[in-house]
Amino acid sequence: MFSYFIILAVIYALLLFGEITRRYGYKNLFIRREVENQFINEGEEFKVSIIIENNKWLPVSFLLVKELIPKGLEFHGEDIYIANNEYNYHTSRYSIKWFERIKRTYSYKGLKRGTYLLKEIYVDIGDIFGFYTDENQIDNYMELLVYPKLASLKDLKLNTTSLYGDNVIRRWIYKDPLYIKGIREYNKEDRMSDIHWKSSLKMSKLMVKDYDYTSEFELVLIIDVQCADPYWRNISTDSVERAISVSAALAKQSIKEGVPVGLWTDAKLISYKTNISTEIEPSLHSFNSIMETCARIDYSPKFAFNEYLLQRSKYFKTNCTYIIITSFLNEKSIGILSMLRRAGYSIKLIDISKELGIPSIANIEKINFTKGVIR
Repeated sequence: MFSYFIILAVIYALLLFGEITRRYGYKNLFIRREVENQFINEGEEFKVSIIIENNKWLPVSFLLVKELIPKGLEFHGEDIYIANNEYNYHTSRYSIKWFERIKRTYSYKGLKRGTYLLKEIYVDIGDIFGFYTDENQIDNYMELLVYPKLASLKDLKLNTTSLYGDNVIRRWIYKDPLYIKGIREYNKEDRMSDIHWKSSLKMSKLMVKDYDYTSEFELVLIIDVQCADPYWRNISTDSVERAISVSAALAKQSIKEGVPVGLWTDAKLISYKTNISTEIEPSLHSFNSIMETCARIDYSPKFAFNEYLLQRSKYFKTNCTYIIITSFLNEKSIGILSMLRRAGYSIKLIDISKELGIPSIANIEKINFTKGVIR
């Protein structure tokens, strides 16, 4: 009989101990998340760590941590991973001693360009037998940016020049007619208007003027995400992704060749922290800012592109080339671009639509991007 009471006492003590550890489990328990890199490229893996500190004498025998994973990020690890149509999440279990610190590291992969928010961490603490649990929510917000893939510039079909060789972007964007550094032999990439006829007659072969470039010349890439009229209908995610990838590639190549680059867009930008400007001024150090903006671009335009062009037209400069990357232009946008070109501004178009159906505009060179979906 005495042994029976001893067994009951032991069971009661264990239950009491389990209840105490559950009830006071959150006291001096600290859980946080660390990310190796908040700026990653599409397709790249990065490390995420969960750090748990139990700063009290009581252990936590049962600890369940659940993290929601936004669509577009993929979890790589050995813990329980559940996917459904609304969200993904992974669950990890822990048992932590008194005054112990645990750090568990696992991997995510950025599957798709975009801006992602790692949200709350849901925590369950239970007794030693798993009969009862207390759920709590820990606010741990963290923004992640997945940069886009860069398009291949070989898929841009230019009419007047090529994107190969030295200074190719500068040669395509602008030749300063006030600064001729010499004469050289003609090649198929040169314009007929650059032929130096006197030298050609003298040499018995076509010779052209060899230009140098002014350091003050700039480039602004304009990403238009409007895909139809009205501007909020028929959004094509593929077209927007192509525009972003082409812009990022052009920005990288242009800066590499010493051309200051800026970026404008009529798109909404996704940000969980502060308001982000949709305009980046031309600079030789703008590439990181451009890539961040490209990661934040939403598929929805803020307003019609013709309204955006009209609003930004007062900021156009004569020492700058403006490249419109778009899959759709309505008559109003075409009219505004024609007006700006007649006013002396340098404007070019890159058609990234699948059908390459952007209409030609007088005195504005149109370049076709012939590759299909970037992904």
